[in-house]
Formats: sequence, structure tokens, C-alpha cells
Amino acid sequence: MIRAIGPHDPPSGGEEKALRWARRMVACLQAILLGLLLRCAYLQLYLHDHYSAIQDEYVEGHERDPAPRGCIWTRHGEALARNVAAWRLGLDLVQAAGGAELPLAEREARVRDALAHVAQVIERYENPAGVEARVLDRLAAGRRHAPLVSIDARADLDEIETLRLEWRRRGGPPCFTSDLYFRRDYAHGECALQVVGELGAAGQGLFGIEGEYERFLAGQDGIRRLRRAGNRMVMEEVGALAQGEPGPARPAAENCAAQRESEFMGIEVAAAAGVPGQGAMPGSDVVLTIDLKAQLLLERLLGEALDDTGARRVLGVVIDPRTGAILAAACAPLLSRGEYALGLGTEDGRREIGRSMLNLRTAPYEPGSTIKPLILAEAIVRGLPLDTRITDGAKEWDMRPLGVQRTIRDSSSHGPLTMAESLIHSSNIGMVRIGLRLGREGLAAAVARFDLDPSGAWDKYLISSLPMGYQIAVTPWDLLRAYAAIANGGFRVEPYLVAAIAGAPTPAECAPPADEEARILPAAASLQLRALLFDAAVHGTGRGLDFERIAMAGKTGTAKIAGPGGYLPGEYYSSFMGFAPWREPRFLVFIHVDRPRGRYYGAQVAGPVARKMMGALLGEPGNRMAANLGPHRDPCDGSGSEHMIGAGDARGGTGGGEWQSAANR
Repeated sequence: MIRAIGPHDPPSGGEEKALRWARRMVACLQAILLGLLLRCAYLQLYLHDHYSAIQDEYVEGHERDPAPRGCIWTRHGEALARNVAAWRLGLDLVQAAGGAELPLAEREARVRDALAHVAQVIERYENPAGVEARVLDRLAAGRRHAPLVSIDARADLDEIETLRLEWRRRGGPPCFTSDLYFRRDYAHGECALQVVGELGAAGQGLFGIEGEYERFLAGQDGIRRLRRAGNRMVMEEVGALAQGEPGPARPAAENCAAQRESEFMGIEVAAAAGVPGQGAMPGSDVVLTIDLKAQLLLERLLGEALDDTGARRVLGVVIDPRTGAILAAACAPLLSRGEYALGLGTEDGRREIGRSMLNLRTAPYEPGSTIKPLILAEAIVRGLPLDTRITDGAKEWDMRPLGVQRTIRDSSSHGPLTMAESLIHSSNIGMVRIGLRLGREGLAAAVARFDLDPSGAWDKYLISSLPMGYQIAVTPWDLLRAYAAIANGGFRVEPYLVAAIAGAPTPAECAPPADEEARILPAAASLQLRALLFDAAVHGTGRGLDFERIAMAGKTGTAKIAGPGGYLPGEYYSSFMGFAPWREPRFLVFIHVDRPRGRYYGAQVAGPVARKMMGALLGEPGNRMAANLGPHRDPCDGSGSEHMIGAGDARGGTGGGEWQSAANR
């Protein structure tokens, strides 16, 4: 008989086993759920910040933090090159158009609507219609992004941010972008372009200070980590990451003229070890010795001289002979902004650019008569009496009886001349006779004193060529250094252009006082030469240029130009080197004219330019260009008071006869 089981009957053995298994499963599920709840609480409460940071890393990423480039300053704190913060306003075409699946007409309408929202800012920089046409062309071409305008004013950027927030509140897509960059601004246009240089399309220095000092000026870009502000596309900076790459070299001292790495116009770049960069590291400022007003005036005068003489090029340099600081340097024809990069593409362009570069140290030439004071300096040092008659007044001298197959000629007859008068009147015959008296040893000592090196073997032909400025190649740099020693009392100084590398504009530092170890010429010999060069400027080859009025001393030079088959007919280098006031010179001016047309003597084409420049530098009353200089603060003046450079300091006096007694002082 089968019996029915009731509700209170005990389960059988199999049922009991199944029930225990079910209870264990429920307990396991409860434990798992409790563990999940505890894990969630742990993650949410305890590890929230940790995983939020991880999310920021993976979701947001990083972007470049541009480093501002260092500025280039004049000796008086005017900016020759500086950075202007700017922002590139752009449009995300994918977001603005609403997706590629929409018809082109509808996408264009959406883009126009977005552009209209910021048109009030765009029209301050460009024509909104032109910007719209450019953006629509990029949309039709399938581009994802379109640049709009570059914004220079921070107020305009703030207005863009306000407009962007209004656009989002209206339901517009996150389509506007802005990117910070630094635009190079040359506050004085193309002034000193050949010295300062310029940047290429990628922001790198091409030439001049911008190129040679790239490692100091460029700085080091950093990396920024950014976070979204809510669900908007606006990003906020939360920190800077170490880039881990060497930063720009930081010299221990401001004056970098002690260690050499490369040279440009005498610049000696210090080789210093890099330091680790933390984020963006701004570039270092570079302070030049350039005087802005002197530079503007020199460029103007060289341009006029180029037109007046029809020359191939005209070079000019102004230095302080006491320190070697370059106050102005230029070469006409002057470069125009962008011409350097454009001209590199063709051979003709490179040739034209070469003519417009300064090349103070890399363009040797035969100097002609400007070397004569350096030869006479050796005669003075050796005690040869300068009042000894050295020529008989003949215009030609046949050297064949001395075993030299040549005839020495003077441009005009001056009558019998002494050794001193041979320099004053630039007599080739007189200077060659002085060279013969000095002999090979004396001439070798003369050029070695000023670190010059003649070309060719030391034979009678070289001995008779060297005193006239031939068979020796010099650069403008060599002559500046030699004449500076004559002007400053006999001390060797190196011309220099960079006064300091620093983080802020500071006045150009004065060079330390010269000591006896730097002396290359006795003080008495220096004074004699200054007096002789004053007489040469007033009564000799410079007569008629009114040098006496500004107490200027100097020497003209006219040299034939050598070619492949000998000297080129009708081709000359014409130059003038002078300083003033001649007793205590403050300025040294060098003018070099390459292949003038028509008149070609140095006194005719180079002397007048130097005369105008020096008159303006000294604040000569009535000088039509003196007003361009205005008041200056001279960093080498201990008082620091403002004054016209050189005004009232031109200690005049006729140099006549002073050279005769200077050696006895």
C-alpha cells in the first residue's frame, strides 16, 4: 500500500542532502554579494583619489607647454627681438559640422553658425568673409580642423572663452580650440637685422644672434597634464611634468667671452653643461653692445653711400676702442626680413645674401694704405727718427738697382718727405723706404705685433709690397683690433658684440681696465701715432673733409682688387679708419667700400661717410644727423647721468708737430 507524505513528515535522506546543498549555495552567494559591496565601498571611499588620477592619465593625456624664447636687448635696454604671447583660434570641423553623414549644405550651415558666433573677435584681425571661405574650403576637402585667426590680446582670448561658454549653453558642440604660442616681434623693424638675425618657419634661429645663440635663446618646451572641466571640452592645467631632457645651457657668469665654442662677429659662445628641465624652461635673454641710435644712423649713411658711389657693397662698424664693444655694424645693401631664407634656394640668391652679410672675420682682403700706421708704429718703437728725410720728392722710384723688378709710384708729388710726412701724405715711396730700413726682421715684428700674417716668402718683393698694404690679407676685424690699440693707449682689446646672457635686460657691462699684460704698443708710440693720424686726416689725405672740427684722426686706404690673372683693372677697395677725439678717443669708425664706380679714393668715398658718422656720435653742433642720437645713458660712465654721447668731450687742437715731442713724454 502506498502512503501519502504530509507536510510535517521528515524528509528522506536524499532530500536532506539537496536542502543542505541549496543552503550552502545561498550562503556563498550572500558572501559574494557582501564581498562585492565591501569592495565597492573600498574602491569608492578609500581608493577614489588614486583611481581618479589614473582615469585622468588615460582619458586626458598631455600637451606641449611652449617655452618663451629669450629676448635680445641693446646696451640701453631697448628690445631688438622679443616674444609676444599669441593664441591660435581654430575650429574642430567634425564637431562643428555635426558629423560626416549629414549633407554638405547642412554641414556648411552649421559651420557658418559657429563662425558667426565669434565673428566679432575675428574681424579685429582678419576679414570674416575671407576666414569663412577658407574654412568652408577645408570642410569640403574633408579636413578635420581649420585655423581661424591668431589672437594677440589677452582680452580677446578672454572674450573668446566667454563666447565659447555661451555657445555651449545654447547647445552648440565643443568645436572651438585655442593654442598658445609665442610670436617673435622685432620692435624696431629691420634695424640691426644683419646682427640680430631672424627665425625660420619652424621657429629656429637662421643666422646672426638668433642662429648662433639658439641654444640659449630657445629655452625648453615642457609638457602639461590637463583635466576636463565637467563634460565640457575646456581643459584646465593641473601640473607640469618633467620632460627629462637637458635644458638650455646656463653659463655661470653673465659675460660669456671667456670660453669659445663658435664665433660670429667675434662672439664667443660659452660651452656650459645642460641642466634637467622641469616643465617649460624659458630661454635666456641676450644683451648686446649695440647702441640703437648709432645703429639706425649707420644703416642710413651706408644706404646713402651705396647709392652715391654705385658700389657693390658698403660696410661700416663703430666700436668703443677702450673696451672693444661694437656699438653699430651693418652692410649695405641691407637685408630685408625673410630675404635670407628665400635667397637660399638659388645660387644667385645665395650670392646676393653673401654680399649683404657682415663677414667681419671671414672676408680677407689687401688693405692698401690703412696698414701704413702699423708699419710706422714699428719704426717708432725701434727709435727711428721720424723727422729724417726719406724721399726726394720724385713721383716714381725705380727699384731695379736694388734687385727688385718694379717701379713704386705715388698718386701725386709732395716734394721731399720725412718719415712722418710719408704717413701723413700716404706716400708709397716713403713707406717702402721705411720698410727697407726696418728690413725683414722689423716688418715681421710689425705685423706680428698686431697679429697679422703676410702671404708669400720674405723676399725683397714682399718687403717692398707690405708697407703699401699688399701681399698681406687682413679682415675688418684685424684692422679694428689694431687701430683700437693705437687709439686706447696701446692695449689689445677684442671687439665683442654680446655683453651678457641673463634673465632680464641689463646695461652692457664695461670691460675691465686694461693691464700691462695686454699692452702691445708703448703709450708714447700710441700718442705719436694718434697725433700723426690727426695730421693725416686734417692736412694729408683727409684734407677738405673738416676733420679738425671734431678732432678726428684717421687713415684712408685705396687698394686694387686681385683676380685670377692679376689685379682687376678699375676695381678697388676704398676704406677709412678713424677715431675721435684724437687725444682720448671714444669712438672708432671703419668704413669699407667695395668696387665704387667713378671716384674710388678712400678720401672721396669712405672718408665722408666716416666724417658724418663721427660728427653725429660726438654731437657736433649743426650736424644734420646729431639730433637722431639724443640723450643716452652711458653704462661706462660711473655717474650714470644722461648726456649726449661725446658732447663737449671732443678735445681739439691741431696735431701739427705734437708727434715730434710725444716720444719724450
